[in-house]
Amino acid sequence: MDFEKELVGELNKLDLMVDLSHTSDQTMKDVIAISRASAVWTHAAAGAVQDHPRNVPDDILATIEDRKGKNLGIL
Repeated sequence: MDFEKELVGELNKLDLMVDLSHTSDQTMKDVIAISRASAVWTHAAAGAVQDHPRNVPDDILATIEDRKGKNLGIL
């Protein structure tokens, strides 16, 4: 996990958004927990809209709502 934290930290320093498309649920949760910059899913939808393995599960979207002040979302 050290490499992942370092990578997300470097993306944060550069003010780059972290694209979580095609990542596992655990990776999504990990990045949301440690990132100070935006995280997005550039080509995914909410799981409640369409139940598909590539879409974002509702429990993960709820963690974004819990992180008030963060600019996280689906583009």
